[in-house]
Amino acid sequence: VPDPGPRPVRVGEAPLIVFLGRLSERKGVPELLSALGSPVMAGLRWQAVLAGDGPVAEYRRQAAAMGLSGKVKMPGWLDADQTRALCRRADILVLPSHAEGMAMAVIEGLAHGLAVVATPVGAHDEAITDGESGLFVPAGDGRALAATLARLVGDPVLRSRLSAGARARYLSQFSMAAYQRRLEELYEAISAKNQTRVHAQ
Repeated sequence: VPDPGPRPVRVGEAPLIVFLGRLSERKGVPELLSALGSPVMAGLRWQAVLAGDGPVAEYRRQAAAMGLSGKVKMPGWLDADQTRALCRRADILVLPSHAEGMAMAVIEGLAHGLAVVATPVGAHDEAITDGESGLFVPAGDGRALAATLARLVGDPVLRSRLSAGARARYLSQFSMAAYQRRLEELYEAISAKNQTRVHAQ
């Protein structure tokens, strides 16, 4: 994920929650809508954008039936530039997947310094340290997801701390510079091992 640069300062705006990925049960969208429509979120100021392809019209209908049309937008699939623009004005990235390898959305969230809420599936625990660079919720647990989102929406200090932790995690582990550094270290180690073998022969 290219480095988008430091996160812009947002003051006084309602926190923006973003979801990036295919709108589906596997990605946890039913639980996400349930969490956004829960009583603990009802009295809080927030907006949400669920961006991705899939049965978008059906999920829009579900959101409308839950009274979420004024707070939840589903624009469909976004290209890379649109995704970056969305993340630059966001505060929280949520990905309550039931199964993943390593979701690019999580890395994008870290890169943009968002407070990341994800499930501990696939390799997510290699990208996120719970409580430092993001928060984990159990897969399929809409109630826990609602409580975690409500906590983040209502606590700007926690959001700021997780934002800083996410950005630091990206820069140290997932930026192009960090990747290049690890490749160079790998090549140097292989080269040194090969030279040792040659001398041994």
